[in-house]
Amino acid sequence: MVAGRQDTERGRAAADRERPTDVVLIVCYAIAASLIAETIWVQRLEATGSVERATTIDRRVRWMLPVAAIVVLGLSLLALWS
Repeated sequence: MVAGRQDTERGRAAADRERPTDVVLIVCYAIAASLIAETIWVQRLEATGSVERATTIDRRVRWMLPVAAIVVLGLSLLALWS
């Protein structure tokens, strides 16, 4: 019975070590999905004649998304590895 308990604890420890990797993957997938949505949105704005608004959104997203990704990844990794 002790051996089974140790195996369970080892499994939990392994799962705890994998969580930061899972968070990184989730954040990366969310970033990719956000980029796809932003691209579609900007293209639709350009197609309807709102080129100025599309350009403004595109310029903002080019710096906001990487900054947000770095902040979210940094905070989540600090929270999970500490």
